[in-house]
Amino acid sequence: MRRKGLLLILVMLLLTSLSCNYVTRQVLGVRESNPSLNSGSGGPAPAKVVQHLAPGPGENDISSADLVVNYEIEHTVNLQNTGQVPVTKIQIWVALVRHVWPYQIVLSTETDPAGYQRVSDEYGNEYALFEFKDVAPGDVLDIHLRYAVAVNAVEITLDECVGMLPDEFDQPEAFIEADNQRIYNLAGNLSTNVANTCQQVEAFYNYIGDNITYTGYEPMDLGALTALENRGGDCTEFSDLFIALNRSQGIPARFVEGVTYYADGYYEPGQTKHDWTEVYLPGAGWVPVDPTWGKRDNLRADYFAAMSPDHIVVTLGRNPSVLQGYHYFYYHYWWDGDTPATLKADDTWDIVRVEE
Repeated sequence: MRRKGLLLILVMLLLTSLSCNYVTRQVLGVRESNPSLNSGSGGPAPAKVVQHLAPGPGENDISSADLVVNYEIEHTVNLQNTGQVPVTKIQIWVALVRHVWPYQIVLSTETDPAGYQRVSDEYGNEYALFEFKDVAPGDVLDIHLRYAVAVNAVEITLDECVGMLPDEFDQPEAFIEADNQRIYNLAGNLSTNVANTCQQVEAFYNYIGDNITYTGYEPMDLGALTALENRGGDCTEFSDLFIALNRSQGIPARFVEGVTYYADGYYEPGQTKHDWTEVYLPGAGWVPVDPTWGKRDNLRADYFAAMSPDHIVVTLGRNPSVLQGYHYFYYHYWWDGDTPATLKADDTWDIVRVEE
């Protein structure tokens, strides 16, 4: 396995000086215990993009020589009362871009509106909780979250693959069917004739790259088993299957959701959402793996225990409780009376590279 670089991090210098196209899923309101108060909830569908394999040579302006890249990022969430009755209250939880070692340092955060409550979940993700009241039919609300972020190139040496594995992120969960017999048997077969855990994980990675087809945008979460049965999927399914194979063998692996930067003109603005993974390797700890971008043979080594500085982490974990099964944000809303309110929500990401 080609792995000669060290972890490439300039975070301390920075501190001292420092796709996946979404379709909004509308959920109709449901009556709660109070007969005079109704509510509904929703959020965006899973992370998907129109074209989601890694950019080919010359298609992006990030090179291996870029150790740290600075970005200005704006995440805009749009809420609109599209119904005929007022919405009495809206609560919306929006995932915040935060410091995530060793990948990124957030240099500044600005929100509009400025007032919000900061909320965290079981994975350490952070959210801005905004509340709005008395939204009339036809009214539109925009939430803007602006960040300055320094993103590091990461390459981790795997010369030594000896050590214990932690007892975390090793169990099946929704969309990661690590206890399915077919997934378990496949992982067992791929684990024969390997010298250590690192080679075992790389065998799972190579299997997905060689056998799972990127089939384009899928608006719903399908899970690891469906990806294996269909031999296809997009970034969400690639990540789910890779995690499930690892967990079936007791190897900790976890889901990463974020956004990626592309050079201007390559992808449409905002079509940047993406899913990838981390896996715990003995002697190295948590390392990044992007089974989707690593599908191309000529890029396979670039996304195993390595990451280019164009992946920006938003949340960790496959099913964060705050998001209630959605991605990036989740909202809940209320109305009075028998006529249901209708709230539409969508979001966009704009990412600009800051040239030195």
